[in-house]
Amino acid sequence: MNLALSVALLGGAIIDLDGTFFLQLGIFLAIFAMLNVLVFRPMLALMDARETATDGAKASARELETEAAEKLHAFETQMTAAKAELAIERERLRKDGQTLERDLISTARSDADGMLKEEPMVRERVLSAHDVFERCLTEEPDNERCLSGLKRANALLKPVLPNKSMKDALRPMPSLTNDLARSKDLLKKN
Repeated sequence: MNLALSVALLGGAIIDLDGTFFLQLGIFLAIFAMLNVLVFRPMLALMDARETATDGAKASARELETEAAEKLHAFETQMTAAKAELAIERERLRKDGQTLERDLISTARSDADGMLKEEPMVRERVLSAHDVFERCLTEEPDNERCLSGLKRANALLKPVLPNKSMKDALRPMPSLTNDLARSKDLLKKN
């Protein structure tokens, strides 16, 4: 510290400008030139390449986002069209089902009307047969006359109900069905 103070008081410089200054400047410039070629330029090139790659990746990402948005829009458009087409098909099938339902109901009604027209005759024969069954079951079931009455009642019902079993024809009338079963058992015994 004394040295620096004494130099400052004397008004002299700390660094002398002599031949060593130029030598130091030459060494500095040579090292700077070597570092520029070996370090600075490759480092700057690497930073530029990195920035270019980053910018390229960002641009590529933007392109992909745009493409994805377009594909999403196209998909949503197709889905909307498909839903509309399905709604039209569903409506067509519903109308076809309603038409088929009306046709089936109409056919069933006409069949029922036909049966209702024949019903008085069928009902009369069934009730007549029921009376025979009732008499036969209440009176002596082993009686020869009862058995012949049952056979006659059976013969009366056969032409009226040719395609149905007796049980199906009498299903709405449970007491007649039970009586018919009992009378068949009696016919089988004899």
